[in-house]
Amino acid sequence: MAIENTYWKNVLTVVPIVGAAIATLTYLLRLVSCRISTVGLRLEDLLMGIGLILSYCATAFVIYTAFNGVGVRTTLLPPDERHRIQFVTNTYSLPATWLTATPLMHH
Repeated sequence: MAIENTYWKNVLTVVPIVGAAIATLTYLLRLVSCRISTVGLRLEDLLMGIGLILSYCATAFVIYTAFNGVGVRTTLLPPDERHRIQFVTNTYSLPATWLTATPLMHH
């Protein structure tokens, strides 16, 4: 029996994708402006690119969680699904990726 909360599933799918698209567009515009101004690529451009890639990982984890029972009480989930969600969200993956990407994106 599948239990799902469609509101949070939609929100946690659309918002990160839109955010990732805006971040990608911003990064591409920055690269184009550096190329036009003949400044060339600098270290901060590389760091921002690394932060963007790490933020894609955080986005992927949020979307993964949206399709695996987010918004539903953990006690109502089947045991195997509960274990999978707790493993992905409580281990290093989401916190470590987010904490690493955030300083690089806010240069």
